[in-house]
Amino acid sequence: MKEITTILKKNKYLIFLILLVILKIIIVQVQPLNAKYTMKYDDQLMVEMAENIVDGNWLGEYNSKTLIKGVFTPLFISFLYILHIPFLIGKEIFYGISCIVLTINLSKKIKNKGILILIYIVLLLNPVEYSEDLSRVYRDEIYISLIMYLLAFSLGIFLCRKEKIKKQIKYYIGFGITISATYLCREETIWLLPFIIFILIATWIPILLDKKLKNKVKRISLSLIPIFILVISINIICAINYKYYGVYTLNQYWGKAFESAYGALTRVLPEKEKERVPVTNETLQKLYELSPKLAELQSFFEGPQSTRMETLWGKN
Repeated sequence: MKEITTILKKNKYLIFLILLVILKIIIVQVQPLNAKYTMKYDDQLMVEMAENIVDGNWLGEYNSKTLIKGVFTPLFISFLYILHIPFLIGKEIFYGISCIVLTINLSKKIKNKGILILIYIVLLLNPVEYSEDLSRVYRDEIYISLIMYLLAFSLGIFLCRKEKIKKQIKYYIGFGITISATYLCREETIWLLPFIIFILIATWIPILLDKKLKNKVKRISLSLIPIFILVISINIICAINYKYYGVYTLNQYWGKAFESAYGALTRVLPEKEKERVPVTNETLQKLYELSPKLAELQSFFEGPQSTRMETLWGKN
């Protein structure tokens, strides 16, 4: 009993933060799930991919939707399903932990507990979390948490740059895992690269300028850990995709085949341009006559399954 009391006293700050997360979950558990299952390229796609992962079929049958979006969200949904945790509650737990990690790392610089708790409550009760768009079974809900983790671990790396190397490793590992998860979540994560480079450079410069600091090369070389984790995670997913679909890639939109095909289509200029329609139906009709291979896809572009395509290509 004394040991339990001692543990509670030592970790009362952390326990308080966890209790606030639990309180928030209790409050928001009545929030309805906004499952837009009619959005076959968004919510529906994430759920279907997660169902296939749970069934042991990876992302399911290979088609035009299989490799168009990141795999992290389906993995997250399937993980929650295995644990029998509802998506919205799992999302709140994930976000709550990110707030805790960020607050703990901020405590290395901010010593006033009152200010830290205030920052934590503001982050935890962020009203955008209750919006309709963030109540969907989609990746946006998870992405905001990943950005919080990215900020938390980057602060840990910067603020603990002068500590013992063994104590710093956990921040670099966390940073690497978060970068990997973020990269596998959304396709535009490349735009976070300037922030990542800035954090690493901002960490290296004080290390190099500090004449009293030892093992400078080892400290800087810790930056290789996130890169190593990212490369390994990308290649693992690519290898799985190759096993199931015969293509060693994360996303088919990044492949040379798609770039070549899209480039060839958009180089043919229509007589009458339409806003946000790169290839009009008029242009397609002309291309069908010139390209027998493209003509084989006419039923896909114009058949029963072409509802989405009408938005992209235009009816006129």
